[in-house]
Amino acid sequence: MICGRKARPAAEQPRSPPDGSGVPRRPGRALKKMGLTEDEDIQRMLRGSLLRKIKSRGGPRERLFRLQEDGATVCFEGRFGRARSQQSFSVMHVEGVREGHQSEGLRKYGAAFPERHCFTLVFKGRRKNLDLAARGEEDARHWVQGLTKLMVRLQTMSQLEKLDQYPLSELWGLGDRMGTAVGVTPGGFLTPA
Repeated sequence: MICGRKARPAAEQPRSPPDGSGVPRRPGRALKKMGLTEDEDIQRMLRGSLLRKIKSRGGPRERLFRLQEDGATVCFEGRFGRARSQQSFSVMHVEGVREGHQSEGLRKYGAAFPERHCFTLVFKGRRKNLDLAARGEEDARHWVQGLTKLMVRLQTMSQLEKLDQYPLSELWGLGDRMGTAVGVTPGGFLTPA
């Protein structure tokens, strides 16, 4: 699967336009519940954008970043060697979004990109920051504002709403990982099933 879609044979795969604007995807149930189905920033994120990942080793690498229909997962395609690999992160794990060259990585390695095109995702815990540069100022603005809106909406949701909307494995990494199932009581507490 590539970013939530089944892979097609190479001859059938549509090419993504260079500006990242493709056919708009139908917003999922989660985005409807959050009231973000008509939001321009979210629509742009659902279509996907080509963003450059700024790293210390090697040059910046362009990746297609796309918001999934669940409204809580961003996936991007990376290339390791000649094989493609899908990577993703949850918006729930993002602590903040910084615009411009505010991170150490962008100050050191992002000088080739205009400051208005750059932003940094700061993750909770020990995960490293993700420094990104968009092709244009408008793309960067849509991603910064869209991620900020999603973070606020996800933080204001109650635990029951989150449990209803998202699978347990995504929220806490629980579930059938070791053959144990997890249930939820009517009060929202986790119990072995």
